[in-house]
Amino acid sequence: MLGFLSCVAMANTEPTKHTLIPELYVNVSAAKWYSASADLLRSVQGSFASGPADDQQFLDLGCGPGNITRDVLLPQCLPCRRLVAVDSSEDMLKYARERFSHPKIFYDTLDIMSGDLSEFVGRYGLFDRVYALSLLNWLKDQEQALKNISKLMKPGGEAFFLFGASNPQIRFRKKLAGMPRWSKYAKICENCTPPTVDLAGKEALVSYISGILKNANWILSMCEVRSGSFEPHIDLELLIKDLMATNPIRALVTKEEELLLLQDATEEAKRLWAGKEADASLLSFSLFVVRASKPEL
Repeated sequence: MLGFLSCVAMANTEPTKHTLIPELYVNVSAAKWYSASADLLRSVQGSFASGPADDQQFLDLGCGPGNITRDVLLPQCLPCRRLVAVDSSEDMLKYARERFSHPKIFYDTLDIMSGDLSEFVGRYGLFDRVYALSLLNWLKDQEQALKNISKLMKPGGEAFFLFGASNPQIRFRKKLAGMPRWSKYAKICENCTPPTVDLAGKEALVSYISGILKNANWILSMCEVRSGSFEPHIDLELLIKDLMATNPIRALVTKEEELLLLQDATEEAKRLWAGKEADASLLSFSLFVVRASKPEL
């Protein structure tokens, strides 16, 4: 999930890669994401053209701490030969292996933005189906990510994408990128902010995702944009914790910087909370639910 992050720095003195802190993410964010993922997965499983079957292998891209991989996704994939669950964060993978292991799950390292995926394909072969749950909302170049994902799939293989288009966490990420005190980490925040953060309305969002899927040579089967508000599910204290737990630079900052980051997260959360009655969009979110396939040969 949210641990599947890899970003390029502006200079050698700046961070080049980061991770979320697994314990914080699970404690703050996993409960609501767990429920949403389970409901949406159940709603689409019957619409896939084939499988699951004993001879098939599936891929979970951006598995994060592994809780959804084992407890939500795997039951929907059985029977299968195996479920390969990957993340670019070693911290997340270590957490997943220790707490959410299963004989059918193989946790491994993969950066989907890598220029060379041949070693990974050589190790596992191509996949019958790919799941990417909360992956693309952490990537600026989503079209390239889709092209790379296609390289991991068999011809005719199917994929399910579930990811945020915009939400308070993404908007805070963009805000941090423009703040002088975080200029050292600006490129990281920019590269982890999707283009959809600035798109308004379902029509614009559907047009965008349809366009990049077409450019990446995918066949779109289903595209929904679901919108809502965090307000019924959150309070001010939890919102502050959420902005910190899902923050791409939290694990990189010094102790002194962490206090400043908490200060900025607190100010942002208070601003959103104070203005929510006058402007409901402050706590709004939009979410993509997409099913697509790789063309047959």
